[in-house]
Amino acid sequence: MDETTIALLIRKSDEQYYNRCIESLEGLKCPDGYQLDIHTIEKGNHFSEQMNQFLSEIPAKYKVYLDDRMYLIAPDMLQNIVDI
Repeated sequence: MDETTIALLIRKSDEQYYNRCIESLEGLKCPDGYQLDIHTIEKGNHFSEQMNQFLSEIPAKYKVYLDDRMYLIAPDMLQNIVDI
């Protein structure tokens, strides 16, 4: 397990929403000493299977699941997650 990686898993169901979601990530502050790893999950028939596959392949300690319709506005969100 990689203790210093934060993985963002974004489910892509619509190109327009996905692009806005990605745009919103630019405003996030990555905590000092951590790296951000962004993964896109293409819309598929079996979401749970896709997620289980990603869970087994991504060694990041922190995994954040986002729907592409989300637009993040809290720049310290990642620091808050690490602090929990």
